[in-house]
Amino acid sequence: MDSHSSILDIDVGNSRIKWRLRANDSITRGAIDREHILNPSEWPKHPATRIRVSSVASQERARQLSVWLQSRFGTAPEFARTARFAAGLTCGYEDPSRLGVDRWLAMLAARQLSNRPFIVFGLGTAGTADFVDDQGMHKGGFIVPGLRLMTEALFDGTADVHVTFEASTLNSRVPGRSTPSAVRRGVALMLADFVSGSISRFSAACADTPLVYLSGGDAEAIARLVEVAVEIRPELVLDGLALALP
Repeated sequence: MDSHSSILDIDVGNSRIKWRLRANDSITRGAIDREHILNPSEWPKHPATRIRVSSVASQERARQLSVWLQSRFGTAPEFARTARFAAGLTCGYEDPSRLGVDRWLAMLAARQLSNRPFIVFGLGTAGTADFVDDQGMHKGGFIVPGLRLMTEALFDGTADVHVTFEASTLNSRVPGRSTPSAVRRGVALMLADFVSGSISRFSAACADTPLVYLSGGDAEAIARLVEVAVEIRPELVLDGLALALP
């Protein structure tokens, strides 16, 4: 990157946006709730000469963001797409276009970290797991509800259950002694057991112990409940943009 260039990488998730700006050998970061997405004060003030985007938003929402970004920065954003092959990774989906680009980018970035098999867990609105062998072959994945989706599903069939989530309340395997704590700990353990079981099953099929990467807003909370070594990598999707859109 020359002294006059700056690259704004953006990860558009289901509930919030994360951005990272590289400019003049410095890095700034930010996160924006969905309702504030078009608020200029939430975005970097430094100009961007290139914008790369990972988006799982609807086409209309992505279009609105694209128009706004071009107006705000004077630069047309580039949107990453899932491919069959890239950066030493082979997509395992029968139709690669059906694999969420955020999952693809996270795997691209993780593939550069080691030649060992690995699992990437995305723990946000949904919980995802993707498995990659030591040859860079994506073996497929799982998708489950995230903590809040599980809780909302419980609310749909249960009256008078109101729970707020704080990371500090999700680090216990001890049964809750109130309805809110029982819900918080119960859904957290369900997601942690999904992570642990997925690791155990994939490890049994691998000649070498797989590396495990966690990303997403609930990664830290779930990591405290998983009894095997995991590494939290909150910017895998942003890291993958440089590989998909070099």
